[in-house]
Amino acid sequence: MTIRQAMVLAAGLGTRMRPITDTIPKPLVKIDGKPMIDYALDSLVAAGVERAVVNVHHFADQMLAHLRNYRGLDIIISDEQEALMNSGGGLAKGLTLLNRNNVFVMNADLFWIGEQPGRPTNLQRLAGFFDSERMDMALLCVGIEDTTGHNGKNDFSLATDGRLTRYRDDPSNPVVYAGAIVMNPSLLDDAPKDAFNLNIYFDKAIARGRLFRHGARRPLADCGNAGGNRRGGGNDPQVAGVCLSHGRAAPATHPDNPGGPPLPENAGDDALRWPTDDAFPARGR
Repeated sequence: MTIRQAMVLAAGLGTRMRPITDTIPKPLVKIDGKPMIDYALDSLVAAGVERAVVNVHHFADQMLAHLRNYRGLDIIISDEQEALMNSGGGLAKGLTLLNRNNVFVMNADLFWIGEQPGRPTNLQRLAGFFDSERMDMALLCVGIEDTTGHNGKNDFSLATDGRLTRYRDDPSNPVVYAGAIVMNPSLLDDAPKDAFNLNIYFDKAIARGRLFRHGARRPLADCGNAGGNRRGGGNDPQVAGVCLSHGRAAPATHPDNPGGPPLPENAGDDALRWPTDDAFPARGR
């Protein structure tokens, strides 16, 4: 099944990445010279998506200028400049700009690395896994050992049949949400009109036994934390973000934090450093 439409959640304030996000929206922070949101948009293009809604709020003018120049997708803006709608409210508002077919929902600051040409992508596999007869949502998930930059907390527990429950209720087989969902827009037909958190609908789906997981093949990079929590480690004030590449991780520093590895000479204040092979020893896999 090919899904042709998507919603990208990109309106957050980026408070965890301050001071970087004092002057730039988090989705435009660069990883290896490429804005974070472009990793999400490029993955949607690779999966066959043709149209995507992107919500904007923080430094919306910068977001609009960037998205206006993105090629490969018909991008529709969901404007939240007057009122930030949180994850659920932003999604519900954005879905009204799309049709009633199945949709990808993506976070702008979570992505995975190392998709292999000629093989189905994580999003394509997630789309093929989704079964609206059995599922309200299918979530892309990974084990916490395959994340870097994440806050160290498990989100869900995975049952043998693929169903998800809250980790706090059953810590037996933990997984972490990897920032991508497949669902049908009708799921949010009863959504509130004001701001709310999408976790409400995760919990509703769990109560109905209709929240399912599909596993990502590649490691997850969560670049939304200036604190640089390395697989649950403590905050490091010199780390602006951490990204994972083929089992190797390296801290990415802001120019105002001289204690970490240097940025390339041509990197601006909005840049994060991509990991090098010798930055950290390879993790056993």
